Amino acid sequence: VYLEDILFKNDPEVERLVMENIPRAEKDPHHPRTLWVWNIDPAQNLKARQALFDLSERSAIEILYVYIGDFSEKEDPVYTQRLVEFLRESHKQHLTVEALTGNPIWQFEENHEAALQWVRSFLEFNKNRPIEARIDGISLDVEPYLAQEWNEDREGVKAAFLSLLKKVRALIEEYPDQTFRFGVVVPIFYEAEGGDFEKTIFETVDVVALMDYYD
Repeated sequence: VYLEDILFKNDPEVERLVMENIPRAEKDPHHPRTLWVWNIDPAQNLKARQALFDLSERSAIEILYVYIGDFSEKEDPVYTQRLVEFLRESHKQHLTVEALTGNPIWQFEENHEAALQWVRSFLEFNKNRPIEARIDGISLDVEPYLAQEWNEDREGVKAAFLSLLKKVRALIEEYPDQTFRFGVVVPIFYEAEGGDFEKTIFETVDVVALMDYYD
């Protein structure tokens, strides 16, 4: 079978259903809505950026956790400029933007410096920029229980993870001129770990994102 020509035609009923089911929410001043953005780079992709802004406006989203990998201002000035533009536009729309990443191996002592360097890059990025062009903080999606060592030496893994969080906190405090939020992701079962594990996490960070995917 050889198809010589194809014509696509919009279906008004499908369009109506799409618009009827599009995500919407009303703003609640007591419970700001947040969104994790893993799969697009709104700094690079202008179409995705606008779609993100449109979704945020319709859905009353106020805080964006946006995946931003390692980058160097000196080595990649073009990306840096695009990131600045994204941050300026986001803040004009009253959106808070925090850099998001996660790597379970960052919990191990030998990898702490890699995590700290990622955080440090944003603090340095902010240092000589006006508030409207700054990143508002970082959100660590480091899940230590994903490593095999969690089953072999759980207390050691937890201690190393808490040590990482305390090092990040100390690093942020080296930049007192910045209002820089420090967030971390936690599952619902940390409460069952006992001891001061969960309590120490809460005392060390500014924001906790609870991964409650079970209900």
